[in-house]
Amino acid sequence: MLLPANLCRKERPHFSDGLTIGLSAKKYRASGKNSAMPYRRNLSILFIGKFYKMELTEKVQYLFDRIEIQDVIARYAIGQDAHQGDDFNILQQWDETFTEDGVTDYSATGVPVCSYRELANWMRGNAANRGRMNEEFSNWQHMLGLPTVKIDGNTAEARTDLWATHKGIPKQGERPYHLYDACTFHDQLVRTPKGWRIRHRRLELHFVDILATITPGSHMTDLVAKP
Repeated sequence: MLLPANLCRKERPHFSDGLTIGLSAKKYRASGKNSAMPYRRNLSILFIGKFYKMELTEKVQYLFDRIEIQDVIARYAIGQDAHQGDDFNILQQWDETFTEDGVTDYSATGVPVCSYRELANWMRGNAANRGRMNEEFSNWQHMLGLPTVKIDGNTAEARTDLWATHKGIPKQGERPYHLYDACTFHDQLVRTPKGWRIRHRRLELHFVDILATITPGSHMTDLVAKP
């Protein structure tokens, strides 16, 4: 691959009138040979190697950061889905997802802007009181698309699509139902001593569908009854 012309002009030394560099160059010149070309070639290789070494280091660091950021985003969904029904311990994962002062903006769904811990309490409640999610639903699953990530030093921005399904708890006389929602997470992340964490998350809501489900036949009962 060719080194960019502007870098060549800045990095490579200028040779004129047989000028060479160092005592070794002078000895080489004294032999009567064309001394400029060998040194030009060697220095070019040196600077090209330095250029691509720096570029590779930056790319590797980006990949390490990106993979860690993807894991952080995934931990949010794991926190939701590893704790079904009246299991409200989602902070087990969320404490490793958000900064201590992490803020969530789910106002698109009617939830006030609040800390992630307040959001967890609103969704799941605690041992004494159920949250909004486990009052309305028995099970759920949060499926994430691949994020797009922009990293700038110790801060980053990420955009991740979300498709979530929730199995409703029907009231007396109502048909069973599922609620589906399509959303996007817009995250601001920061590098901390513990790794990357989400400092601010905004939820963008695209649409919600509620679909009635049918009572399964006897041949499906055992399958549906499994958690």
